[in-house]
Amino acid sequence: VVMNKAELVSAIAQRTNTSKVQAENYLDVMLTIIQKTVSNGEEVKIVGFGSFSRATRKPKTARNPKTGQT
Repeated sequence: VVMNKAELVSAIAQRTNTSKVQAENYLDVMLTIIQKTVSNGEEVKIVGFGSFSRATRKPKTARNPKTGQT
């Protein structure tokens, strides 16, 4: 099932008997906590849901399609 943020907020609100505004606030707080934790170099593991960690990737070489320059 693919779900966008609005659909997720609606599902949270319905299952917790709260308003969509409150559900969106809860979701935003959760995502902010995960972002800040990961940006500090720590990993977040939520059993049964997933894990979040910072990944370092080597830079890509881009090419300008008009000039062909990389």
